[in-house]
Amino acid sequence: MNLILNKKFKIVFLTFITLISFYRSPYIFLEGRFMGEEGSHYFKNAYENGFLNQLLYFVPAAGYYNLVASLLTELSTYVPLIYSPLVTAYGSLLIILIPLFFILFKDSYLFKNDKEKFIGSLIFFITRHDKRNCKHFSILN
Repeated sequence: MNLILNKKFKIVFLTFITLISFYRSPYIFLEGRFMGEEGSHYFKNAYENGFLNQLLYFVPAAGYYNLVASLLTELSTYVPLIYSPLVTAYGSLLIILIPLFFILFKDSYLFKNDKEKFIGSLIFFITRHDKRNCKHFSILN
């Protein structure tokens, strides 16, 4: 019984994290938006060229290869244009929630008990403020 209650609490915790994200930036969840080169470079290339070209797309001015932006903008071309920014926004949220899911639900050498897992999840979520990755839903932008 305690294990079932514990899993339910972890699911509620993940839902709470998602609701905090929504509360912080409801416009992004409801309307979507392309951030920086995501629209001007990645989406433009994905819209004008095929999947393989987008998968291998590189912006020399950025100085790095962004696989996440390439994949999310490619996926966003398969929906009507008005919904394309929502695909990248929700995709970014999913990318943030996947590590939180692993921290909370999987065994770890770093986080030995549930208390440490919750604290680790909060630290991970609160400190995700890198402008290049997971830019849509961090608490500390």
